[in-house]
Amino acid sequence: MESQRSLIIIGLLLVSFLLWIEYQEYIAPKPVVVEQSVQDTTPKAVPSVGVADTSLPQVTNDTVATTSSAATDLPSAPSAEIVQPEMDTSSGRFISVLTDTLDVTIDLVGGDVVKADLVKYPVTLGATDSYKLLKPNNASLHIAQSGLVGKDGPDASADGRPFYSVQQTEFVMDSNTLIVPLTWRNAEGLSVTKTFSFEQGTHLINVDYQITNNSDNNLQMVQFAQLKQTTADQSDGNMFMPIYRGGAYSTQDTKYEKFNFGDFEDDKLNLATVGGWTGMIEHYFVSAWVPPQEETNRIYSRLTDNGQNAIIGYTGETIIVPSNGNASVASQLYAGPKDQAKLAAIARGLDLTVDYGILFWLSQPLFSLLKFLHSLVGNWGVAIILITIIVKGAMYWLTKKQYESMAKMRNLAPKMQQLKERYGDDRQKMSQAMMEMYKKEK
Repeated sequence: MESQRSLIIIGLLLVSFLLWIEYQEYIAPKPVVVEQSVQDTTPKAVPSVGVADTSLPQVTNDTVATTSSAATDLPSAPSAEIVQPEMDTSSGRFISVLTDTLDVTIDLVGGDVVKADLVKYPVTLGATDSYKLLKPNNASLHIAQSGLVGKDGPDASADGRPFYSVQQTEFVMDSNTLIVPLTWRNAEGLSVTKTFSFEQGTHLINVDYQITNNSDNNLQMVQFAQLKQTTADQSDGNMFMPIYRGGAYSTQDTKYEKFNFGDFEDDKLNLATVGGWTGMIEHYFVSAWVPPQEETNRIYSRLTDNGQNAIIGYTGETIIVPSNGNASVASQLYAGPKDQAKLAAIARGLDLTVDYGILFWLSQPLFSLLKFLHSLVGNWGVAIILITIIVKGAMYWLTKKQYESMAKMRNLAPKMQQLKERYGDDRQKMSQAMMEMYKKEK
């Protein structure tokens, strides 16, 4: 009895200490975050922009591209070059794409997806504003970059990343599919069409490159795709319900692995794998690049901008574009909710971004049962009540045994008292008598 009381006191002290720490963090003054924004100054007709910085991967001519921290990135430092599209929509640098699931903004410099609002997911219940998954503003930066680097890749040019052309600045889905083609060409005869394909009812974006080489030389380049996100704390979690926000990836040998922002600082990924994927995950949503699953890709990570931003991405196999010939390559970008069935269909292990922890073997079947009940009754509250009844019913035999055991223990209380009176302080004889009584009473 004394030991139980001591454990209770220790537990209460521990809970009190944790609550005190949480209270101190709550009342502590919060640092003021100043969002810096720079107006876009890119001329509309300039085919290249600025000076490159250090975020895009640099690759060699090997069959599998390697990565380097001294690679090229956006035309200039992200904190000065990536501006919020709404600030200067007349610059001609950004185009908007609206589907039934996504409100996307694409930067014509490089063809990056710098904004993605989830149309069907309001910030709060009944609100009209959609949840912003990809964001270009510096304080909460989260963008999806992609392109062609390597020896002859346009995104590795000394003149800066390609400035794509497009026939219109606004695209709205009015059928089952929406195609958004971006085109670019240089004076040496290389032309690239980067096409974004959207389908109704999905958060998956197909990105295809059609490469035409009208020069007299064979050209080599490598596809890359990466997610760039601020490492600043953006979550509403606390010590009692921590919310993970950070990277994740999959390889041929590792089906799913988290890679938090601390890992970005301590280690740099450099993994060759067939297939795989890279992503940035939040509590309910995920953004992920999925390369061609039959090819060998190299997954990489690093910190940029003095540790303010983290990058995780991949480079693919070297593409040889023959003289006066063509080549093509593709990838997929997912930006949406953690829908396990849809994620599992996109890539192996992508559904594991819904992290159930060590009890996944129990949680996943229960969630599947919950979804099935919801499909029958159409109400989550009723589905939860039904699954509770089902679980209680399945555990009835164990609960029955427990109550029967408790009833027997109550019946033994008078006999226990008699043993105490008979043996007094002789604990050894008392224990032997109790064991004989338990065995006799079964």
